[in-house]
Order: sequence, then structure tokens, then C-alpha cells
Amino acid sequence: IIRDTAEIFKQLAHPTKSTRRLTNARGRSLDGALLHIDSITDLALQESAGLPAHQIWQQTKRRATRETVDFGGLDIHLLIDASNSMNYENRAVDATATAVCLIEGLNLAKMQIAKNKYQMPDVRTHVVAFGSSAVEVSPLAYQISQPELGRMYSTLVAPNAGATLINDALIFCNNTPPERDSIIFIISDGGIFDDHIAAQTIQCQSPDTYVGQFIIGNNQDAAKLTENAENLSDSRLLPEKLLAVLQNRMMRYLP
Repeated sequence: IIRDTAEIFKQLAHPTKSTRRLTNARGRSLDGALLHIDSITDLALQESAGLPAHQIWQQTKRRATRETVDFGGLDIHLLIDASNSMNYENRAVDATATAVCLIEGLNLAKMQIAKNKYQMPDVRTHVVAFGSSAVEVSPLAYQISQPELGRMYSTLVAPNAGATLINDALIFCNNTPPERDSIIFIISDGGIFDDHIAAQTIQCQSPDTYVGQFIIGNNQDAAKLTENAENLSDSRLLPEKLLAVLQNRMMRYLP
């Protein structure tokens, strides 16, 4: 999953499309098809003097140019349930693995891109744990350090919150400026206590914001905060589900 995630982000490092145009090749030649702009004065002088026009024609050559696709940047927010119920059936472990796949996938993409001297993808990641309160376990940033990654893992893998409140975590996502796109992933396993106000907060997000929700387990009464909500009977599917959404969303930036 980490390697596949890296491949997705690598596509954003050079979001370009090829076009072809006629250009003047270097040097002058009698066999060319285009008149070089620097030769127009010579041509006029030679014709006015009645002299033959020599070495004024330019060879033509097809060269590829690159057009950049409009991409203003992307912020990916991952909101993970940190209530006690996430300890059931390794749900917290699988949710934590999902966060690691996202962050390490972006890091791997940047490492591979750096070797090829492409421009880095303008992508930031952000991980928030929500329960009795909301805590940013990984700040909104282009890259986090290995110690930060370790602290994030240790916090998410051992949830101990007694409640499930998400609205403050959603408010943390408001740091994305309007010129950037954003994706919000919500991972939870049951009832969310403040679902009504959370749904209102989601409705106030920018139209370019995609909000997806993965509900772990068979709790039919679990609140669906967005139309992009999906029930997962097995939390081990979380990383590949997140990958599938990323693949689908990235298509909008590619030619």
C-alpha cells in the first residue's frame, strides 16, 4: 500500500501534458522551410540589390513542449476515532496503519522524485485523533520527522477516550486556505455523540473539499456524516480503501 500510495503522489510531481510545435532549428540552411526572423533584414537588402538570397532560410524541427496542469496544492486530513471501542478487533492498529501508509507513501514518493529532479508534489498531510477531545497527532505539514511519526503511532495505537466527539477535529481542518484542495477522511467504529453539529461543520467546508467516512463494524445506527460514507466489516481493508479514494481523486489533476 505504501508503494502504491507513492505512485499516486509521484504523478502530481509532474502534472504535465505534451504538445508539439514548429520551431526554428539552430543555424541556417538553404534547405529549410521557415524564414528566421533574424534574416528578414538580410533578405530585404539582398532583394533590393538584385543579389541572390543565400543562407537565409531556416530548417524546421518538431520539438515537444510541456504545459503544466493547474494544481494549486492539496491537503489530506485523516481524522481517527480514539475511543476505547477502537481497541476491539485491532481496529486502532488498522487505523494507525492507514495513517502510516499515507504519510510514508508521500515520503517515499518524495525520495524517488528527488533522484529524478522533478518538482515535489504540493501535498500536505494532517492526522487528528478525536474522542473526548481532539488532538493533532501529526501537524499539517509537507513532511513529518521519524520521531513525530513514532509519537503519532504510539498515540493512535492505544486509544483510551471515553467519548466520541468529532466536531473539534473537523474544525482543525479549516487551516486549509481556499486556493488549495482538501480531502478529509474520517475513520470511526460507531456512534458519534456530536454528529448533528459535525454534519453542519462539514456542510460549511469548501465545495472543493472531499469528505469521506469509513465506518468499521456492523453498527447500522452509526451516524453517516457525509454522502461518501462506507461501512467496513473488516478494519484491515482501511488502507486499500483510502488508496482507492486517492486514486480516484487524483484523476482530476492528470491530463
